[in-house]
Amino acid sequence: MRRFSFLLSKYALLLMAVVTILLLAAGFYLGYMLADQMRRIIKEDFNQQQLMSARHAANILAPDIDFLKRELTTPNFSAAVEYLEPLSWANRLPVTLSRVREDGVVELRRINRGGIRAYPADERGVELTSAGAFQDEPFFVWATDPRHKGQIFTNR
Repeated sequence: MRRFSFLLSKYALLLMAVVTILLLAAGFYLGYMLADQMRRIIKEDFNQQQLMSARHAANILAPDIDFLKRELTTPNFSAAVEYLEPLSWANRLPVTLSRVREDGVVELRRINRGGIRAYPADERGVELTSAGAFQDEPFFVWATDPRHKGQIFTNR
């Protein structure tokens, strides 16, 4: 017991208490720093996974969207499309719809310039004309803007 008699003094006890508190504080600090670093790594990893998933989905959908755009712009390449008779449009819309139906398109609709009459083509093949106030619809406002000529409006 003679060798360790210093450990029984007040100063040794005080020194051990201070060292213990310092070690605990250092442990808490290192634990906090490691937890913060781990949180940042997990967040970055999650964001990378989300980005990869979004890119993969975009790569899958891009060819289908490009195909739909080509098919929907096909009627524009006809000679004097704007001067076609309504009967010609009645035949043209179902033909275009039949080419894009496999890609999930369920209806194509042609609306007259005034925005008051719609000529839909759907899978039923029934030729109905619907009257309505389409001039306030976002797609009609977009389509009447000359800057959008040759572009396709998609709505989800």
